[in-house]
Amino acid sequence: MRWISACLAGVLLVGCVGEDKPSSSTAIKIAQEQQLQEPFIHASDWAVVNGYSEKPGKYTAMIQYTAEFKKSPREVALARVEDLKLRGVPWVKIPWPGAIEEHLREKYGRYITSGSIVDTEIKLTLTKTEQGWTLVDEADAPEIM
Repeated sequence: MRWISACLAGVLLVGCVGEDKPSSSTAIKIAQEQQLQEPFIHASDWAVVNGYSEKPGKYTAMIQYTAEFKKSPREVALARVEDLKLRGVPWVKIPWPGAIEEHLREKYGRYITSGSIVDTEIKLTLTKTEQGWTLVDEADAPEIM
């Protein structure tokens, strides 16, 4: 009888020590929302490939996806600059097109062109809030639940 009680208590304790992490679908959804900021790149084949909990309520996920360029990095850079101008961003805050192009080449590979397909990975740190898991900057992080 004691053995059965000990086993039952062990099972209950193991159930209480579950991992505090978002589901793969939640992490992928947040990553896809971030990818919408890159309208000249078509992303597909999303998968969470790794992740770890830094502390309760904070989780870092490594998410892999395939990126296909609809335009060359130069065309993307020029289009982003034009978009910022149309939105009324002051010219002193608009990045130089060459810097945007270089950032894309650093992120996706030196030899990308229009039509290039690249497997890439992003790292997101997610925070658990009252509204669920969200992407939050360290400086703006709310109290962890």
